[in-house]
Amino acid sequence: MRAAMFVLLAVPLGVASGVGRLAVDDGEFLIDTSGTRERKSPASAFDGTNYLTVWEDCRNDPDRSDIYGARVSQSGAVLDPSGLAISRAADRQRYPALAFGNGDHLVAWEDYRSNPNYPRIYGARVSQAGTVLDPSGILIQSAAMYLSSPAVSHDGTNYLVVWQDFGRGAGYDIYGARVSSLHRVMRQRRPPGPVQVCSPPRRPALLAVPSS
Repeated sequence: MRAAMFVLLAVPLGVASGVGRLAVDDGEFLIDTSGTRERKSPASAFDGTNYLTVWEDCRNDPDRSDIYGARVSQSGAVLDPSGLAISRAADRQRYPALAFGNGDHLVAWEDYRSNPNYPRIYGARVSQAGTVLDPSGILIQSAAMYLSSPAVSHDGTNYLVVWQDFGRGAGYDIYGARVSSLHRVMRQRRPPGPVQVCSPPRRPALLAVPSS
């Protein structure tokens, strides 16, 4: 059986062309050229000058993904062609999400370093210059539940990280935590721990939160 290979491509969008259509400027371009192993689950945010794109990357182990990223200019130039290692912690890191605020990006992901069966939510700040400011990661939530599929937003002062949370109730709930620009998780006093956002009767779909 042949192993599947995924690559990251970007498509720059130009001016509107016809009703309900967008014209592509110069076609898609390759963002990550690091090798032939699987890369998937991309996410991207704009900092006012460049984009930061992040993804799952299996370059170091075909069975265990890390989180990598690369900056891309507005003209489509890839500024980090070999990628930025955002997290290479033990075991797997999956499903990155990010937002920009206060001069840095906050990247969050589900992380299996502590338990191969029950992921936690970790994050790391990445500067506009492409420096990973928290190479060991920021532990955002470590409840003994199955925490997955984070999404991130910024309100002009703090970040909000939300995720799917399985195990506190009968099914999946939505929880969230605020993270300051100094990478401190802002704990709630009443009740302690993260904020429950939603407790639906069924499993929620993938999460997204808009930035201001």
